[in-house]
Amino acid sequence: MNPITRLWEGIIKEWRLVIAQRTAFALILVFPILVIAAFGGLYSNSINQQLAIAVFVDPSALQTQNQSEFSFQADFFNELQKNKNLKVFSANSREHVTELVIQNVVDGGVVIERLDVTKPFDIRIVVDSTDFIQSSIIWNTLSTTINQMTTDISVKVIEKIYEKILSQEKNSQEQLERVELFLSEFHTTKEAVIVLEHEADELDANALKQRIQNQKASLSFLLEKLNIVIENNETLWNTTEKNKADLKALLINLGLYPQNEGVVVYDFVSGILDTVQSNAGNQSTLLSLAKNDIAALQTELDELDEQITSVDEYKNNLKVFLAQTRILQDEIEDNMREARDLLIELNETIAELKKYSPQFLAKPTTLYYTDAISFSNLATLFFPIILSLVIMFTGMLLTAVTIISEKKQGVIDRLRGFDVGRTGLVVNKVLGQLSILAVEIAILLLAGVLLFGIRLNTAPFLLLVSLALVSVTFISLGFVIGSLSKDQSTAVLGVLVVALPLVFLSGALFPIELMPPGFQVVRVLNPLATAHTLFVNSLLKSLPLEFSLHQILNLVVVSLGSLAISWKKYL
Repeated sequence: MNPITRLWEGIIKEWRLVIAQRTAFALILVFPILVIAAFGGLYSNSINQQLAIAVFVDPSALQTQNQSEFSFQADFFNELQKNKNLKVFSANSREHVTELVIQNVVDGGVVIERLDVTKPFDIRIVVDSTDFIQSSIIWNTLSTTINQMTTDISVKVIEKIYEKILSQEKNSQEQLERVELFLSEFHTTKEAVIVLEHEADELDANALKQRIQNQKASLSFLLEKLNIVIENNETLWNTTEKNKADLKALLINLGLYPQNEGVVVYDFVSGILDTVQSNAGNQSTLLSLAKNDIAALQTELDELDEQITSVDEYKNNLKVFLAQTRILQDEIEDNMREARDLLIELNETIAELKKYSPQFLAKPTTLYYTDAISFSNLATLFFPIILSLVIMFTGMLLTAVTIISEKKQGVIDRLRGFDVGRTGLVVNKVLGQLSILAVEIAILLLAGVLLFGIRLNTAPFLLLVSLALVSVTFISLGFVIGSLSKDQSTAVLGVLVVALPLVFLSGALFPIELMPPGFQVVRVLNPLATAHTLFVNSLLKSLPLEFSLHQILNLVVVSLGSLAISWKKYL
Protein backbone atom coordinates (compact mmCIF):
# COMPACT_ATOMS: atom_id res chain seq x y z
CA MET A 1 0.00 0.00 0.00
CA ASN A 2 1.18 3.50 -0.79
CA PRO A 3 2.71 5.11 2.36
CA ILE A 4 0.70 8.26 1.82
CA THR A 5 -2.52 6.26 1.48
CA ARG A 6 -1.63 4.33 4.60
CA LEU A 7 -0.95 7.55 6.44
CA TRP A 8 -4.29 9.00 5.33
CA GLU A 9 -6.16 5.88 6.41
CA GLY A 10 -4.45 6.10 9.82
CA ILE A 11 -5.69 9.66 10.25
CA ILE A 12 -9.23 8.65 9.21
CA LYS A 13 -9.08 5.81 11.74
CA GLU A 14 -8.26 8.23 14.57
CA TRP A 15 -11.15 10.48 13.61
CA ARG A 16 -13.56 7.55 13.53
CA LEU A 17 -12.45 6.49 17.02
CA VAL A 18 -13.03 10.00 18.33
CA ILE A 19 -16.40 10.49 16.60
CA ALA A 20 -17.55 7.12 17.85
CA GLN A 21 -17.06 8.35 21.42
CA ARG A 22 -19.45 11.24 21.88
CA THR A 23 -17.74 12.39 25.07
CA ALA A 24 -14.37 12.65 23.37
CA PHE A 25 -15.84 14.40 20.34
CA ALA A 26 -17.69 16.88 22.55
CA LEU A 27 -14.44 17.47 24.41
CA ILE A 28 -12.76 18.56 21.18
CA LEU A 29 -15.51 21.01 20.29
CA VAL A 30 -16.59 22.38 23.66
CA PHE A 31 -13.44 22.33 25.82
CA PRO A 32 -11.48 25.09 23.96
CA ILE A 33 -14.57 27.31 23.84
CA LEU A 34 -15.22 26.89 27.56
CA VAL A 35 -11.62 27.63 28.46
CA ILE A 36 -11.27 30.72 26.26
CA ALA A 37 -14.68 31.95 27.46
CA ALA A 38 -13.65 31.56 31.10
CA PHE A 39 -10.33 33.39 30.72
CA GLY A 40 -11.27 35.75 27.90
CA GLY A 41 -14.57 36.78 29.46
CA LEU A 42 -12.94 37.55 32.79
CA TYR A 43 -9.88 39.36 31.48
CA SER A 44 -10.83 40.62 28.03
CA ASN A 45 -10.33 44.28 28.94
CA SER A 46 -8.54 44.95 32.22
CA ILE A 47 -8.70 44.39 35.95
CA ASN A 48 -11.34 46.88 37.13
CA GLN A 49 -11.79 45.66 40.69
CA GLN A 50 -12.82 48.10 43.40
CA LEU A 51 -11.22 46.97 46.63
CA ALA A 52 -13.19 47.16 49.87
CA ILE A 53 -10.86 48.47 52.59
CA ALA A 54 -11.51 48.84 56.32
CA VAL A 55 -9.61 51.78 57.84
CA PHE A 56 -8.98 52.47 61.51
CA VAL A 57 -7.35 55.77 62.48
CA ASP A 58 -6.35 55.77 66.12
CA PRO A 59 -7.29 59.02 67.93
CA SER A 60 -3.65 59.38 68.98
CA ALA A 61 -2.75 59.74 65.28
CA LEU A 62 -4.83 62.92 65.12
CA GLN A 63 -2.90 64.70 67.88
CA THR A 64 -0.42 67.38 66.89
CA GLN A 65 2.21 69.47 68.60
CA ASN A 66 1.93 73.22 69.08
CA GLN A 67 0.47 75.04 66.11
CA SER A 68 2.81 77.14 63.97
CA GLU A 69 2.92 78.62 60.50
CA PHE A 70 4.24 75.24 59.31
CA SER A 71 1.39 73.25 60.87
CA PHE A 72 -0.23 70.65 58.61
CA GLN A 73 -2.77 67.94 59.52
CA ALA A 74 -2.71 64.70 57.50
CA ASP A 75 -6.20 63.24 56.87
CA PHE A 76 -5.42 59.69 55.77
CA PHE A 77 -9.03 58.48 55.79
CA ASN A 78 -10.28 61.13 53.37
CA GLU A 79 -7.19 60.80 51.19
CA LEU A 80 -7.81 57.05 50.83
CA GLN A 81 -11.41 57.75 49.87
CA LYS A 82 -10.23 59.82 46.91
CA ASN A 83 -8.83 56.68 45.24
CA LYS A 84 -11.54 55.47 42.83
CA ASN A 85 -10.24 51.89 43.09
CA LEU A 86 -10.90 51.81 46.87
CA LYS A 87 -14.19 51.56 48.72
CA VAL A 88 -13.26 52.73 52.22
CA PHE A 89 -15.10 51.71 55.40
CA SER A 90 -14.46 52.94 58.92
CA ALA A 91 -13.44 50.40 61.58
CA ASN A 92 -13.54 50.75 65.37
CA SER A 93 -10.17 49.24 66.26
CA ARG A 94 -7.22 47.31 64.97
CA GLU A 95 -8.90 44.06 66.02
CA HIS A 96 -12.06 45.10 64.18
CA VAL A 97 -10.06 45.57 60.97
CA THR A 98 -8.53 42.09 61.28
CA GLU A 99 -11.93 40.58 62.00
CA LEU A 100 -13.50 42.16 58.91
CA VAL A 101 -10.66 40.89 56.72
CA ILE A 102 -10.86 37.32 58.08
CA GLN A 103 -14.64 37.24 57.62
CA ASN A 104 -14.25 38.41 53.98
CA VAL A 105 -16.41 41.45 54.68
CA VAL A 106 -13.61 43.57 53.17
CA ASP A 107 -10.67 42.73 50.94
CA GLY A 108 -8.07 44.35 53.17
CA GLY A 109 -7.49 46.88 55.90
CA VAL A 110 -5.35 49.80 57.01
CA VAL A 111 -4.48 50.62 60.61
CA ILE A 112 -3.00 54.07 61.32
CA GLU A 113 -1.57 54.59 64.81
CA ARG A 114 0.83 56.87 66.61
CA LEU A 115 2.15 56.15 70.06
CA ASP A 116 3.76 59.56 70.53
CA VAL A 117 3.36 62.92 68.76
CA THR A 118 7.14 63.07 68.50
CA LYS A 119 7.25 59.75 66.59
CA PRO A 120 6.24 58.90 63.00
CA PHE A 121 2.94 57.27 62.04
CA ASP A 122 2.69 53.47 62.16
CA ILE A 123 0.68 52.36 59.13
CA ARG A 124 -0.15 48.66 58.88
CA ILE A 125 -1.73 47.04 55.84
CA VAL A 126 -3.85 44.00 56.77
CA VAL A 127 -4.37 41.35 54.06
CA ASP A 128 -5.83 37.85 53.85
CA SER A 129 -2.71 35.80 53.08
CA THR A 130 -4.81 32.74 52.17
CA ASP A 131 -5.49 34.45 48.83
CA PHE A 132 -2.03 35.14 47.48
CA ILE A 133 -3.05 36.93 44.28
CA GLN A 134 -5.64 39.14 45.98
CA SER A 135 -3.31 39.99 48.87
CA SER A 136 -0.58 40.99 46.38
CA ILE A 137 -3.01 43.29 44.54
CA ILE A 138 -4.16 44.86 47.82
CA TRP A 139 -0.60 45.36 49.06
CA ASN A 140 0.54 46.97 45.81
CA THR A 141 -2.54 49.20 45.56
CA LEU A 142 -2.46 50.41 49.18
CA SER A 143 1.30 50.83 49.38
CA THR A 144 1.30 52.84 46.16
CA THR A 145 -1.60 54.99 47.41
CA ILE A 146 -0.01 55.63 50.82
CA ASN A 147 3.38 56.41 49.25
CA GLN A 148 1.70 58.93 46.96
CA MET A 149 -0.09 60.47 49.95
CA THR A 150 3.25 60.77 51.75
CA THR A 151 4.77 62.43 48.69
CA ASP A 152 1.86 64.89 48.44
CA ILE A 153 2.29 65.77 52.13
CA SER A 154 6.01 66.30 51.60
CA VAL A 155 5.31 68.60 48.63
CA LYS A 156 2.92 70.72 50.70
CA VAL A 157 5.42 70.93 53.56
CA ILE A 158 8.26 71.83 51.20
CA GLU A 159 6.08 74.51 49.57
CA LYS A 160 5.62 76.24 52.95
CA ILE A 161 9.31 75.95 53.75
CA TYR A 162 10.20 77.10 50.23
CA GLU A 163 8.07 80.22 50.57
CA LYS A 164 9.59 80.95 53.99
CA ILE A 165 13.16 80.65 52.77
CA LEU A 166 12.47 82.79 49.73
CA SER A 167 10.94 85.42 52.00
CA GLN A 168 14.37 85.68 53.66
CA GLU A 169 15.79 86.89 50.35
CA LYS A 170 14.07 90.24 50.76
CA ASN A 171 15.32 90.61 54.33
CA SER A 172 18.88 89.68 53.44
CA GLN A 173 18.82 92.04 50.44
CA GLU A 174 17.64 94.91 52.65
CA GLN A 175 20.35 94.03 55.16
CA LEU A 176 22.93 94.07 52.37
CA GLU A 177 21.74 97.54 51.32
CA ARG A 178 22.10 98.77 54.91
CA VAL A 179 25.66 97.46 55.09
CA GLU A 180 26.51 99.06 51.72
CA LEU A 181 25.08 102.41 52.96
CA PHE A 182 27.04 102.12 56.20
CA LEU A 183 30.26 101.47 54.26
CA SER A 184 29.58 104.47 52.02
CA GLU A 185 28.97 106.79 54.97
CA PHE A 186 31.87 105.27 56.88
CA HIS A 187 34.14 105.98 53.92
CA THR A 188 33.16 109.67 54.15
CA THR A 189 34.11 109.69 57.84
CA LYS A 190 37.37 107.98 57.05
CA GLU A 191 38.25 110.63 54.48
CA ALA A 192 37.36 113.36 56.99
CA VAL A 193 39.86 111.86 59.47
CA ILE A 194 42.58 111.89 56.79
CA VAL A 195 41.84 115.57 55.99
CA LEU A 196 41.82 116.46 59.69
CA GLU A 197 45.17 114.72 60.18
CA HIS A 198 46.72 116.77 57.38
CA GLU A 199 45.25 120.10 58.59
CA ALA A 200 45.80 119.59 62.35
CA ASP A 201 48.91 121.84 62.50
CA GLU A 202 47.12 124.74 60.82
CA LEU A 203 43.95 124.79 62.92
CA ASP A 204 43.44 126.85 66.03
CA ALA A 205 41.89 125.46 69.23
CA ASN A 206 38.34 126.46 68.37
CA ALA A 207 38.55 124.97 64.90
CA LEU A 208 40.03 121.78 66.37
CA LYS A 209 37.24 121.56 68.92
CA GLN A 210 34.71 122.00 66.13
CA ARG A 211 36.32 119.24 64.09
CA ILE A 212 36.27 116.94 67.12
CA GLN A 213 32.60 117.67 67.67
CA ASN A 214 31.93 116.91 64.00
CA GLN A 215 33.76 113.60 64.34
CA LYS A 216 31.79 112.72 67.46
CA ALA A 217 28.52 113.53 65.71
CA SER A 218 29.56 111.46 62.68
CA LEU A 219 30.50 108.50 64.90
CA SER A 220 27.17 108.75 66.72
CA PHE A 221 25.34 108.67 63.39
CA LEU A 222 27.33 105.64 62.23
CA LEU A 223 26.72 103.90 65.54
CA GLU A 224 23.00 104.46 65.17
CA LYS A 225 23.04 102.95 61.66
CA LEU A 226 25.17 100.07 62.88
CA ASN A 227 22.71 99.32 65.69
CA ILE A 228 19.92 99.02 63.09
CA VAL A 229 22.02 96.56 61.08
CA ILE A 230 22.79 94.55 64.22
CA GLU A 231 19.12 94.49 65.23
CA ASN A 232 18.01 93.20 61.79
CA ASN A 233 20.76 90.62 61.81
CA GLU A 234 19.59 89.28 65.18
CA THR A 235 16.02 89.11 63.83
CA LEU A 236 17.29 87.09 60.87
CA TRP A 237 19.12 84.67 63.19
CA ASN A 238 16.13 84.21 65.52
CA THR A 239 13.71 83.70 62.60
CA THR A 240 15.96 81.04 61.11
CA GLU A 241 16.22 79.21 64.44
CA LYS A 242 12.41 79.27 64.81
CA ASN A 243 11.93 77.98 61.24
CA LYS A 244 14.17 74.99 61.96
CA ALA A 245 12.24 74.14 65.12
CA ASP A 246 8.87 74.54 63.36
CA LEU A 247 10.01 72.39 60.45
CA LYS A 248 11.11 69.56 62.70
CA ALA A 249 7.86 69.73 64.69
CA LEU A 250 5.84 69.64 61.45
CA LEU A 251 7.68 66.60 60.08
CA ILE A 252 7.19 64.82 63.40
CA ASN A 253 3.47 65.68 63.40
CA LEU A 254 3.12 64.19 59.92
CA GLY A 255 5.01 61.06 60.87
CA LEU A 256 7.80 61.83 58.38
CA TYR A 257 10.55 62.22 60.96
CA PRO A 258 12.75 60.39 61.83
CA GLN A 259 11.76 58.26 58.81
CA ASN A 260 13.96 58.32 55.72
CA GLU A 261 11.76 60.74 53.78
CA GLY A 262 11.56 63.20 56.67
CA VAL A 263 15.27 63.00 57.40
CA VAL A 264 16.08 63.81 53.76
CA VAL A 265 13.71 66.78 53.75
CA TYR A 266 14.89 68.05 57.14
CA ASP A 267 18.59 67.66 56.34
CA PHE A 268 18.20 69.45 53.01
CA VAL A 269 16.17 72.38 54.32
CA SER A 270 17.99 72.68 57.63
CA GLY A 271 21.27 72.72 55.68
CA ILE A 272 20.10 75.86 53.88
CA LEU A 273 18.80 77.37 57.11
CA ASP A 274 22.09 76.53 58.84
CA THR A 275 23.91 78.44 56.10
CA VAL A 276 21.64 81.43 56.70
CA GLN A 277 22.09 81.15 60.46
CA SER A 278 25.84 80.68 60.19
CA ASN A 279 26.14 83.77 58.02
CA ALA A 280 23.98 85.72 60.47
CA GLY A 281 26.13 84.53 63.38
CA ASN A 282 29.35 85.51 61.63
CA GLN A 283 27.88 88.88 60.76
CA SER A 284 26.84 89.35 64.36
CA THR A 285 30.42 88.80 65.51
CA LEU A 286 31.81 91.18 62.90
CA LEU A 287 29.19 93.83 63.59
CA SER A 288 29.85 93.63 67.33
CA LEU A 289 33.55 94.18 66.72
CA ALA A 290 32.76 97.21 64.57
CA LYS A 291 30.41 98.57 67.24
CA ASN A 292 33.08 98.14 69.92
CA ASP A 293 35.65 99.92 67.76
CA ILE A 294 33.33 102.89 67.17
CA ALA A 295 32.53 103.07 70.87
CA ALA A 296 36.27 103.08 71.62
CA LEU A 297 36.73 105.92 69.18
CA GLN A 298 33.96 107.89 70.88
CA THR A 299 35.54 107.34 74.30
CA GLU A 300 38.92 108.51 73.08
CA LEU A 301 37.39 111.61 71.49
CA ASP A 302 35.63 112.45 74.77
CA GLU A 303 38.84 112.00 76.75
CA LEU A 304 40.79 114.04 74.23
CA ASP A 305 38.29 116.89 74.36
CA GLU A 306 38.35 116.99 78.19
CA GLN A 307 42.14 116.89 78.53
CA ILE A 308 42.98 119.98 76.46
CA THR A 309 45.46 122.18 78.35
CA SER A 310 47.11 123.95 75.44
CA VAL A 311 46.81 124.08 71.69
CA ASP A 312 50.17 122.37 71.13
CA GLU A 313 49.41 119.59 73.57
CA TYR A 314 45.96 119.26 72.02
CA LYS A 315 47.44 119.01 68.55
CA ASN A 316 49.93 116.37 69.65
CA ASN A 317 47.22 114.30 71.34
CA LEU A 318 44.97 114.74 68.31
CA LYS A 319 47.65 113.44 65.96
CA VAL A 320 48.12 110.33 68.11
CA PHE A 321 44.39 109.85 68.24
CA LEU A 322 43.97 110.29 64.49
CA ALA A 323 46.68 107.70 63.81
CA GLN A 324 44.91 105.21 66.08
CA THR A 325 41.59 106.16 64.52
CA ARG A 326 42.81 105.27 61.05
CA ILE A 327 43.90 101.84 62.28
CA LEU A 328 40.48 101.22 63.89
CA GLN A 329 38.72 102.53 60.79
CA ASP A 330 40.58 100.01 58.65
CA GLU A 331 39.51 97.20 61.00
CA ILE A 332 35.88 98.36 60.99
CA GLU A 333 35.88 98.62 57.22
CA ASP A 334 37.38 95.13 56.82
CA ASN A 335 34.80 93.64 59.20
CA MET A 336 31.91 95.34 57.43
CA ARG A 337 33.17 94.26 54.02
CA GLU A 338 33.35 90.67 55.28
CA ALA A 339 29.79 90.98 56.61
CA ARG A 340 28.74 92.27 53.18
CA ASP A 341 30.40 89.27 51.48
CA LEU A 342 28.48 86.89 53.78
CA LEU A 343 25.21 88.54 52.81
CA ILE A 344 26.09 88.24 49.13
CA GLU A 345 26.84 84.54 49.65
CA LEU A 346 23.49 84.10 51.39
CA ASN A 347 21.65 85.75 48.51
CA GLU A 348 23.49 83.53 46.03
CA THR A 349 22.42 80.44 48.04
CA ILE A 350 18.78 81.53 47.93
CA ALA A 351 19.11 82.25 44.20
CA GLU A 352 20.39 78.71 43.65
CA LEU A 353 17.46 77.32 45.66
CA LYS A 354 15.01 79.19 43.43
CA LYS A 355 16.20 77.11 40.49
CA TYR A 356 14.37 74.09 41.96
CA SER A 357 10.62 73.71 42.39
CA PRO A 358 9.05 72.50 45.68
CA GLN A 359 7.90 69.38 43.82
CA PHE A 360 11.48 68.56 42.84
CA LEU A 361 12.79 69.11 46.35
CA ALA A 362 10.10 66.83 47.82
CA LYS A 363 10.38 64.13 45.15
CA PRO A 364 13.28 64.53 42.71
CA THR A 365 12.36 61.39 40.73
CA THR A 366 9.18 60.23 38.99
CA LEU A 367 8.68 56.52 38.35
CA TYR A 368 6.79 55.47 35.21
CA TYR A 369 5.57 51.96 34.35
CA THR A 370 6.19 51.13 30.71
CA ASP A 371 5.38 47.84 28.96
CA ALA A 372 8.09 46.61 26.62
CA ILE A 373 5.25 44.90 24.73
CA SER A 374 1.76 46.37 24.59
CA PHE A 375 -1.29 44.09 24.61
CA SER A 376 -4.76 44.87 23.33
CA ASN A 377 -6.24 43.25 26.44
CA LEU A 378 -5.41 40.90 29.28
CA ALA A 379 -6.86 37.89 27.45
CA THR A 380 -3.96 38.18 24.98
CA LEU A 381 -1.51 38.12 27.87
CA PHE A 382 -3.08 34.94 29.30
CA PHE A 383 -3.51 33.23 25.94
CA PRO A 384 -0.15 31.34 25.94
CA ILE A 385 -0.96 29.55 29.21
CA ILE A 386 -4.54 28.88 28.04
CA LEU A 387 -3.21 27.37 24.82
CA SER A 388 -0.66 25.28 26.73
CA LEU A 389 -3.29 23.90 29.12
CA VAL A 390 -5.74 23.04 26.33
CA ILE A 391 -3.08 21.25 24.30
CA MET A 392 -1.78 19.40 27.36
CA PHE A 393 -5.13 18.11 28.65
CA THR A 394 -6.63 17.39 25.23
CA GLY A 395 -3.48 15.86 23.75
CA MET A 396 -2.78 13.60 26.71
CA LEU A 397 -6.37 12.64 27.52
CA LEU A 398 -7.59 12.13 23.95
CA THR A 399 -4.57 10.06 22.95
CA ALA A 400 -4.75 7.87 26.05
CA VAL A 401 -8.52 7.33 25.70
CA THR A 402 -8.33 6.40 21.98
CA ILE A 403 -5.59 3.84 22.69
CA ILE A 404 -7.79 2.26 25.38
CA SER A 405 -10.65 2.27 22.86
CA GLU A 406 -8.41 0.48 20.35
CA LYS A 407 -7.59 -2.15 22.93
CA LYS A 408 -11.27 -2.72 23.77
CA GLN A 409 -12.27 -2.99 20.08
CA GLY A 410 -9.39 -5.37 19.30
CA VAL A 411 -7.82 -2.95 16.85
CA ILE A 412 -4.37 -3.47 18.29
CA ASP A 413 -4.74 -7.25 18.15
CA ARG A 414 -5.71 -7.05 14.47
CA LEU A 415 -2.80 -4.75 13.78
CA ARG A 416 -0.42 -7.39 15.12
CA GLY A 417 -1.59 -9.69 12.32
CA PHE A 418 -0.69 -7.24 9.57
CA ASP A 419 2.74 -6.78 8.14
CA VAL A 420 2.98 -3.22 9.34
CA GLY A 421 6.09 -1.73 10.96
CA ARG A 422 5.77 -0.62 14.54
CA THR A 423 7.36 2.72 13.73
CA GLY A 424 4.81 3.36 11.02
CA LEU A 425 1.95 2.62 13.40
CA VAL A 426 3.32 4.99 16.01
CA VAL A 427 3.81 7.74 13.41
CA ASN A 428 0.29 7.23 12.05
CA LYS A 429 -1.11 7.42 15.58
CA VAL A 430 0.75 10.64 16.38
CA LEU A 431 -0.20 12.31 13.10
CA GLY A 432 -3.83 11.27 13.48
CA GLN A 433 -4.01 12.77 16.97
CA LEU A 434 -2.14 15.83 15.71
CA SER A 435 -4.82 16.42 13.06
CA ILE A 436 -7.55 16.22 15.71
CA LEU A 437 -5.66 18.56 18.00
CA ALA A 438 -5.14 20.98 15.09
CA VAL A 439 -8.92 21.32 14.75
CA GLU A 440 -9.25 22.05 18.46
CA ILE A 441 -6.46 24.63 18.33
CA ALA A 442 -8.14 26.27 15.32
CA ILE A 443 -11.40 26.52 17.27
CA LEU A 444 -9.51 28.04 20.20
CA LEU A 445 -7.73 30.60 18.00
CA LEU A 446 -10.89 31.61 16.12
CA ALA A 447 -12.91 31.99 19.32
CA GLY A 448 -10.17 34.04 20.93
CA VAL A 449 -9.64 36.35 17.94
CA LEU A 450 -13.28 36.81 16.95
CA LEU A 451 -15.00 36.85 20.34
CA PHE A 452 -12.45 38.24 22.78
CA GLY A 453 -10.14 40.42 20.70
CA ILE A 454 -6.97 38.39 21.15
CA ARG A 455 -4.15 39.74 18.98
CA LEU A 456 -1.03 37.63 18.44
CA ASN A 457 2.29 39.17 17.43
CA THR A 458 3.79 36.29 15.46
CA ALA A 459 4.72 35.01 12.02
CA PRO A 460 2.85 31.99 10.55
CA PHE A 461 6.03 29.90 10.56
CA LEU A 462 6.67 30.55 14.25
CA LEU A 463 3.03 29.79 15.05
CA LEU A 464 2.99 26.46 13.18
CA VAL A 465 6.36 25.24 14.49
CA SER A 466 5.53 26.10 18.12
CA LEU A 467 2.06 24.53 17.97
CA ALA A 468 3.33 21.39 16.26
CA LEU A 469 6.21 20.86 18.69
CA VAL A 470 4.08 21.38 21.82
CA SER A 471 1.25 19.23 20.43
CA VAL A 472 3.57 16.31 19.58
CA THR A 473 5.08 16.51 23.07
CA PHE A 474 1.78 16.08 24.93
CA ILE A 475 0.44 13.56 22.41
CA SER A 476 3.58 11.52 23.11
CA LEU A 477 2.97 11.71 26.86
CA GLY A 478 -0.65 10.61 26.32
CA PHE A 479 0.67 7.80 24.12
CA VAL A 480 2.77 6.51 27.02
CA ILE A 481 -0.11 6.71 29.50
CA GLY A 482 -2.52 4.93 27.13
CA SER A 483 0.01 2.21 26.30
CA LEU A 484 0.64 1.49 29.98
CA SER A 485 -3.03 1.60 31.06
CA LYS A 486 -5.45 -1.35 30.92
CA ASP A 487 -8.75 0.53 30.99
CA GLN A 488 -10.14 4.00 30.49
CA SER A 489 -10.43 4.91 34.18
CA THR A 490 -6.78 4.06 34.70
CA ALA A 491 -5.82 6.16 31.70
CA VAL A 492 -7.81 9.17 32.93
CA LEU A 493 -6.31 8.82 36.38
CA GLY A 494 -2.84 8.56 34.83
CA VAL A 495 -3.42 11.77 32.88
CA LEU A 496 -4.47 13.60 36.04
CA VAL A 497 -1.51 12.22 38.00
CA VAL A 498 0.86 13.58 35.36
CA ALA A 499 -0.99 16.81 34.49
CA LEU A 500 -1.73 18.23 37.94
CA PRO A 501 1.91 18.34 39.15
CA LEU A 502 2.88 19.89 35.81
CA VAL A 503 0.26 22.62 36.33
CA PHE A 504 1.26 23.36 39.93
CA LEU A 505 4.98 23.45 39.10
CA SER A 506 4.62 25.47 35.90
CA GLY A 507 4.16 28.87 37.48
CA ALA A 508 0.67 29.21 36.00
CA LEU A 509 -1.01 29.22 39.43
CA PHE A 510 1.84 30.12 41.81
CA PRO A 511 4.97 32.18 41.08
CA ILE A 512 8.01 29.96 40.63
CA GLU A 513 10.07 32.47 42.66
CA LEU A 514 8.08 31.61 45.81
CA MET A 515 8.88 27.91 45.55
CA PRO A 516 11.87 26.31 47.31
CA PRO A 517 15.05 26.35 45.19
CA GLY A 518 14.83 22.59 44.60
CA PHE A 519 11.37 22.88 43.08
CA GLN A 520 12.39 25.82 40.92
CA VAL A 521 14.75 23.48 39.07
CA VAL A 522 11.70 21.39 38.05
CA ARG A 523 10.56 24.29 35.88
CA VAL A 524 13.45 23.63 33.54
CA LEU A 525 12.23 20.04 33.03
CA ASN A 526 8.50 20.77 33.11
CA PRO A 527 7.09 20.49 29.54
CA LEU A 528 4.07 22.68 30.43
CA ALA A 529 6.29 25.50 31.72
CA THR A 530 8.54 25.04 28.69
CA ALA A 531 5.55 25.15 26.33
CA HIS A 532 4.27 28.32 27.99
CA THR A 533 7.67 30.04 27.63
CA LEU A 534 7.92 28.94 23.98
CA PHE A 535 4.45 30.32 23.21
CA VAL A 536 5.24 33.62 24.95
CA ASN A 537 8.45 33.99 22.94
CA SER A 538 6.91 33.04 19.60
CA LEU A 539 3.27 34.22 19.83
CA LEU A 540 3.59 37.42 21.88
CA LYS A 541 7.20 38.55 21.50
CA SER A 542 7.69 37.20 17.95
CA LEU A 543 11.23 36.14 18.84
CA PRO A 544 13.08 33.92 16.35
CA LEU A 545 13.42 30.25 17.30
CA GLU A 546 17.09 30.67 18.26
CA PHE A 547 15.91 32.56 21.35
CA SER A 548 13.96 29.45 22.44
CA LEU A 549 16.55 26.75 21.77
CA HIS A 550 16.47 25.59 25.38
CA GLN A 551 12.68 25.15 25.30
CA ILE A 552 12.79 23.43 21.90
CA LEU A 553 15.47 21.02 23.09
CA ASN A 554 13.51 20.22 26.23
CA LEU A 555 10.32 19.44 24.26
CA VAL A 556 12.22 17.36 21.69
CA VAL A 557 13.83 15.28 24.45
CA VAL A 558 10.47 14.70 26.17
CA SER A 559 8.84 13.80 22.83
CA LEU A 560 11.56 11.38 21.75
CA GLY A 561 11.70 9.74 25.18
CA SER A 562 7.93 9.29 25.28
CA LEU A 563 7.78 7.99 21.71
CA ALA A 564 10.54 5.50 22.48
CA ILE A 565 8.51 4.10 25.40
CA SER A 566 5.35 4.11 23.26
CA TRP A 567 7.12 2.28 20.43
CA LYS A 568 8.04 -0.48 22.84
CA LYS A 569 4.68 -0.75 24.66
CA TYR A 570 2.11 0.08 21.96
CA LEU A 571 1.78 -3.39 20.38
